[in-house]
Amino acid sequence: MKDPYGYRPYRGSRVRRRGIIINTLLAVAILAAAVWVLCLLLPLDEGGLRFPGQRDTAADGTAADAPADDAGPSPDSGKAEPPAEASLEGASGKAQPSEETDKGAQLPLSAMKDPEKVQPLFPARPEAPQNNRMALLSAEDFTGQADQLLQLYQSKAVTGAAVVMKDKRGVLYYPSKEGHVQDEPGILKPVDGIVQAVERLRAAGMPLTAVMYTHEDDLYPRMNENRALQNVEHVGWRDAGGRVFLDPANAEATEYLTAVAKELQELGFQEILLRGLGYPAEGWLQRIAYADDRFGTVTGLVTAVQTAAPSAQVSVWLDSPEIPMNVDTGQSVQALYNTASRVFAELSGAEAGGAASLQAAVNAAAGGSGKLVTVVSGTDGAEALPAVLFDIPLDDLQIEP
Repeated sequence: MKDPYGYRPYRGSRVRRRGIIINTLLAVAILAAAVWVLCLLLPLDEGGLRFPGQRDTAADGTAADAPADDAGPSPDSGKAEPPAEASLEGASGKAQPSEETDKGAQLPLSAMKDPEKVQPLFPARPEAPQNNRMALLSAEDFTGQADQLLQLYQSKAVTGAAVVMKDKRGVLYYPSKEGHVQDEPGILKPVDGIVQAVERLRAAGMPLTAVMYTHEDDLYPRMNENRALQNVEHVGWRDAGGRVFLDPANAEATEYLTAVAKELQELGFQEILLRGLGYPAEGWLQRIAYADDRFGTVTGLVTAVQTAAPSAQVSVWLDSPEIPMNVDTGQSVQALYNTASRVFAELSGAEAGGAASLQAAVNAAAGGSGKLVTVVSGTDGAEALPAVLFDIPLDDLQIEP
């Protein structure tokens, strides 16, 4: 019978069915969540269900995962000895990391490096420092005067050569494969025959050093000024000549520099000499947005290059060795002396007094001058210096060893 008010009869059965479906879905969801939480708290393995910290037991009641008798004493016994490999030192004199090292502990840098790194065929430094006489050349002169350089080496007038492979403008003088510069003819200018010249002199036994300017680079940061040193207004900083610099704190800049160093190592250079390292020394320095730890940032690049080019020695060219902590450049003589293989410092002249004051400055700042290489622009008085880099033409190096 139809309702006189026009309402349909109450359909209670449909509502009940809908409620049952909803309640069922909620119950399934709650059950699935409970199972998921249970799986997190009670991990399953091949031995079945076990509680955290519970050890499997064998049929005889002993722990199934207990070490066997030949596995050595337990560390808790106080009698455990480290494996024989852990106490050995590699050819570089650094302790090799053990496979048993706690993964949660922070490893020292020496342990993080590749323990199987290849040692150079020829040392970058002669064993006798007093016999260390190197010639500084451009990449063009190195290739064009390879015969003359080889004669000087065979006559013992020089014991090695340092070649500028990346200059202060940022130009690369070798066939780099770095992807960012392949379409940059202003940056990539390989010298014809540079690879063959390196191979030839290396085959003759001559130690070769690659000089690469690091943060003093006017070309690469212009490709993307986010890599450039910024001023306090977050705009690319420029010196009085309008040049830009790579930012020592920029990760992309560091990645590029380490890639170049790795390529120079693979090219055959046994030593990489970092020049133009750190922040600018001239210009409106008050406008530079420095890193919080500028000294650690600059020294950190040396460590990054050592990691990227492990079979080469990494040295630095100090801008102001008489200043123990150069706030402008971020160079710390002590930190760089301890980190780098050698430190190069330039004299304004070759006077004996200048050499003595230079060594005294390094001694005072770093506690020793055994790594010091003096850069001179003449030969007068150079025989009294333990290690010299001659910044003069090869024709002027016809001197007695």
